Amino acid sequence: MSVSETETLLSDPRFTISQAAAVAGVEPGAVRNWFQRGHLILADEDRKAMEAGYAHKLTLRRVLQIAIAAELVAFGISPSKAGWFAAKFTDLGEGDAGWEGEPSFHRPVITRRPGHLFNDGMTVLQISRTALELRAEVVNIHSKTNALSFFTKGGAVLLLDLTDLVFQVRAKLGLPR
Repeated sequence: MSVSETETLLSDPRFTISQAAAVAGVEPGAVRNWFQRGHLILADEDRKAMEAGYAHKLTLRRVLQIAIAAELVAFGISPSKAGWFAAKFTDLGEGDAGWEGEPSFHRPVITRRPGHLFNDGMTVLQISRTALELRAEVVNIHSKTNALSFFTKGGAVLLLDLTDLVFQVRAKLGLPR
């Protein structure tokens, strides 16, 4: 699937909170609660319900954020941190950003767009604990990755396979890989 096809798929608001909750394996009320408490935030692409009784329409990007957050909550991470950590994959990319019209020789390389998987290898969300806090980073694991590089000095590590999770979510929604 091309970058533009993936971007279109990620940005099309067509899923309800109930569908997202079912895919993520959580109750719709929990997802609504996460939105009401600000753990998850609707982006401009998501369509907020026009009035009571109508459903929000979520993008695949938001459904993925819900599914990732639900996995992290199942591991004991608070919903507020889980929502933010999930957004590191769904709403933040890897590499520096450029601006429209910038000469190409000044443009930095973008290695992963928000909500996209890395082109090769596995895309993984690495959660590590330092003495003061939990940290999250989206990383690319490939055949030359040194497994020891994931372990910080004295910190616990959780690796969540985003490649598999994205494929599972897409399959449950009847979407192409």
